[in-house]
Amino acid sequence: MTLKAVSLFSSAGIGELRLPDSIQVIVANELLKPRADCYRHFNPDTNMICGDITSSNIKDEIIRIANDENCSLLIATPHCQGLSTLGKNKGQEQYENDRRNFLILEVLDVIDSCDFDYILIENVPKFIEMYFPYEGEYRLLQEILTLKYADKYNVDIRVLNAKDYG
Repeated sequence: MTLKAVSLFSSAGIGELRLPDSIQVIVANELLKPRADCYRHFNPDTNMICGDITSSNIKDEIIRIANDENCSLLIATPHCQGLSTLGKNKGQEQYENDRRNFLILEVLDVIDSCDFDYILIENVPKFIEMYFPYEGEYRLLQEILTLKYADKYNVDIRVLNAKDYG
């Protein structure tokens, strides 16, 4: 059985490099053209949509393809530069001033518009400590995901270290 997937914030496709053959990325999205072009080179069968996911035209096209193709897996790796321990932002106030930190909210729009069986969201550990605006207040991502999706998905948030997995 092949899982059809959507990849958001795909960059050059490094995060998907070692996916098993049973996962086929149908549509991917990357903001920067050189990265999108690299992705296209190594993944010529994937529909790479280059552009800003905050644009309704871009997001709507991703959602349309995902639904038309019955994609069952979402892979989302929103930008982490604003949250990285090596970056300039060190606290909630600085996090709030970096728009890249809120791109996860675009991912939620895609989840809400599609019928995925599985969702994988990857980011730096600080991501789970940041508070995001949701329904008029600030909440941790785990709270938001649980409130929105616990009736459909098993929400499991944890820190994994790649060195522990070979």
